[in-house]
Amino acid sequence: VDAGVTLRGRVLDASTGLGIAGADVGEGWIAKRRVQTEFDGSFVFEGFATDGYYDVSVRAAGYGGANVKVRDPDGPFPESLEVRLQPGRAAHGRIVDSHGAPIAGAYVGAAAYEIDRDDMFAAQQLDWLGARSGEDGRFRLVDLRADLAHALHVRLDGFGAVSYAFPPNERELLDVDLGDVVLRTGALVRGRVVDERGEPVPAFVVQLVGWNADRERYGGAIGWALESYLSERATRTDDLGRFAFADVAAGDYDLLAVREGSHERAKTPVRVGADASLEPPRPIDLVVPAGLSISGRVVDRDGKPVVANVSVDPSDPNVKTSADLATRADGSFVAVGLAAGEYSLSVYPHSLWSSEPEVAHHARAKRAGVAAGSTDVELVVERALALRGRVVDARGAPAGTVEVVARRDAADPDATAAIVTPDGRFTLWLAEGVRFDLEATVYVSASPGRLVATERTARLEGVLAGGDELELRLP
Repeated sequence: VDAGVTLRGRVLDASTGLGIAGADVGEGWIAKRRVQTEFDGSFVFEGFATDGYYDVSVRAAGYGGANVKVRDPDGPFPESLEVRLQPGRAAHGRIVDSHGAPIAGAYVGAAAYEIDRDDMFAAQQLDWLGARSGEDGRFRLVDLRADLAHALHVRLDGFGAVSYAFPPNERELLDVDLGDVVLRTGALVRGRVVDERGEPVPAFVVQLVGWNADRERYGGAIGWALESYLSERATRTDDLGRFAFADVAAGDYDLLAVREGSHERAKTPVRVGADASLEPPRPIDLVVPAGLSISGRVVDRDGKPVVANVSVDPSDPNVKTSADLATRADGSFVAVGLAAGEYSLSVYPHSLWSSEPEVAHHARAKRAGVAAGSTDVELVVERALALRGRVVDARGAPAGTVEVVARRDAADPDATAAIVTPDGRFTLWLAEGVRFDLEATVYVSASPGRLVATERTARLEGVLAGGDELELRLP
């Protein structure tokens, strides 16, 4: 059991520098465990996790929240963490029906979510605050973050659920007036999932993906990171293969039958009219072929189960079915819905992403030539040791965004890679007793969210994991 560490810090008013009493400091972005600040804004968080959580989420009445990075995955904890909060913003409006009558009890939420695509170690920035409309249909949302772009989300049983991007100038306003938000009767989108013989497929995941047609009515656009939270719904089919989505607002959507662990999806477009009419008008059949399966277990050299992710990829480029799935606790797996042919199975043990020293680490593995329909396939993974190192420039300083790749030889298509931390360090878990060639490559930002490789590289050949920390020096 991870006993954690003691994280200390202070939460301050960004304008005055004074401590904020009673602020909530949560572990990770989900804030599953929380502590409160003292009268001077100080806090002591005992048992903060050493693995899996690298940031804190902080909230206080009257202020917008903050998500702050505590450390890099392999980095040390700070002696003291300082968090500065900006005063919160507000938004208000009124929920009405198509006749202009107020609607009480509607859920009204303001959501924001942004990710720094150029810095994978940066804290995710998010905000989600909710309220209910009053008897007069009015709502007010407070303590919104002033540094993020929000979207409004409104739902109530019997009405189409809608989302709207806030006005583009919301960051310039202390209180955003959203006016009247009209809810109209929603549609019922329903159908079945069946196999190629027309037999119902129970317990199958079905998604409805899309938006209300007027989501940009205020002139803004919903950011890419927030899209999936507001545009996707999911359910499972019943024992007769049936599914249904209620309260669907006017707009264009896609219905997707998603086979768990597989990349294959049955997809059908659906259009909902302003009068809740549907196109196509009848219940929809989504057809998912049953196909063949590959089943087996992932084990170590002693035959003990290893929990891992398994990728199943066709050897023939003309075969289009593939799968990505996680093993059960006993190491077993089943990939279904595969077309006839041979597949390569790549194994990624979960221990590769653990920094706990007492965890038994295992290396990646790959097996080719496995035919669809095979059962009792045994995938054996070797013990892994840590190869730790640091990438620096000619002056011995960190070199920015650098990827380090380990290959058994130049022709190895299944390389192991890691992105260095801001101080230039990296850890790769590699098979014990096997020599690898390392290559470090510097990446630069070509545009927001797009990194490209440069010609600045450094190489080391024939290295073994488990030894002293290595240094790769860039030209």
